[in-house]
Amino acid sequence: MRLLNISTLQFQTFGDHDRPPYAIASHRWEGKEITYREMLQHQDSPSTSNGYLKVVGFCHLVNRTNNHIGPAKAFSDLGLRRQCDWLWIDTACIDKQDGAELSESINSMFSWYARSSLCYAYLADVKPTQKLWSSKLDLMRSQWFKRGWTLQELLAPCTVVFVANDWTVIGHKCSYSEKVCNSVCQGFGDRLNKTIAHITGIPQNIINSSMAHELRAVPVEEKLSWAKKRVTTRTEDQAYCLLGLLDVFIAPIYGEGENAWTRLVQAL
Repeated sequence: MRLLNISTLQFQTFGDHDRPPYAIASHRWEGKEITYREMLQHQDSPSTSNGYLKVVGFCHLVNRTNNHIGPAKAFSDLGLRRQCDWLWIDTACIDKQDGAELSESINSMFSWYARSSLCYAYLADVKPTQKLWSSKLDLMRSQWFKRGWTLQELLAPCTVVFVANDWTVIGHKCSYSEKVCNSVCQGFGDRLNKTIAHITGIPQNIINSSMAHELRAVPVEEKLSWAKKRVTTRTEDQAYCLLGLLDVFIAPIYGEGENAWTRLVQAL
């Protein structure tokens, strides 16, 4: 797994047994996002492109959280590490010109989100506001909740912190009890589990949980219903974005079109 250091913007690859605590990014792709190879080119000369600035914005957000997290017994009790020096973001951390790496990444993505210390969801179409009712209304309208890939990015992590387009916190979803949430989710805004269940149509008990075995117990037909109205830019991604949620493995073949869905159904 390739991670980006939030301070140096240098990459490092880790194995399953030496992987450090890391934050993970969720966002809707817009326009031309920066690639891994472009990030390498700009390590000594920062870019002004929107894609590069988005990556830097995530790094600053993680660093800001690191600076505001205080000691809490609940962290050690849960074996939880909120402070992270590393970030994973799909645009910059996957070399998409390497077919084998792309295939491994797509099939590993659900577990990567599930194992993250914290997930940040950047909502580019939500403006900052001091009014809770207004921010919830904007949240309901956000395209983030209508995209295929963001379904697993919502369900896999224990904690997802939603931020507006100026990187201010809107609120969060988490899988902890109210008492634990009050200890380990300070600074993440209001808990939005109920609101998210209303927006997505996913039962709140599923939103409240990030346990893989509980998701596996949900019938396939119900999981597919959660994704029914979500859209992807590529036809194939309608199938690929569900691999982790459905606990199946298929090698992605971009260009196969609707045959990707046929292969997914055969793999179930």
